[in-house]
Amino acid sequence: MSHHIGRRIEKDDINVNEFGKPYFEAKDIKHIHFNISHTKDEIVLAIAPFKLGIDLERIQMDYDARLLSRVVNLEDQLKINSAVNFYELWTIKEAYVKLIGKGLQLPLKGVIVRKNRSNGYVVSSSEFSAEVIEIEILKNHVCHVASEELSNTIFKIVTLSNCVEILSNHLTKNDKKLRSNS
Repeated sequence: MSHHIGRRIEKDDINVNEFGKPYFEAKDIKHIHFNISHTKDEIVLAIAPFKLGIDLERIQMDYDARLLSRVVNLEDQLKINSAVNFYELWTIKEAYVKLIGKGLQLPLKGVIVRKNRSNGYVVSSSEFSAEVIEIEILKNHVCHVASEELSNTIFKIVTLSNCVEILSNHLTKNDKKLRSNS
């Protein structure tokens, strides 16, 4: 990422909000947003010029059914008929709450998921609505990205040492200049 912003990211450049969501604090990179998710063996890093949330989960056929009571509302129950459905719903909701920056402080049961006209979702709660799309990056995993600004976004996905960097083509003028110089 340092070649996109013209300098190395330092530890002091990153801070966390009261709920633990990391963000860039330094003035020259405040316009860049990122979010991280991990499973046992994989890490995903999403980077964009807008706020976003990302979640990655490995699909496990023997998931803990007790999690259902934390995740699903009555409408969701109709959508879950397999472990894959459960993890899809979980990552959609988790990406959304990570976008908001409150993590699981916002109960997942209160998050409403609806399909939109494209292959994505409109997700809402008492906080606000956002778009969520699936990113297919790893076999036997489900990954979703949430933002208020995804509808016209094209993601470039680069896999490097079990780490995925997602870059948007909707960059600020400054970011475009940095990319053209690299």
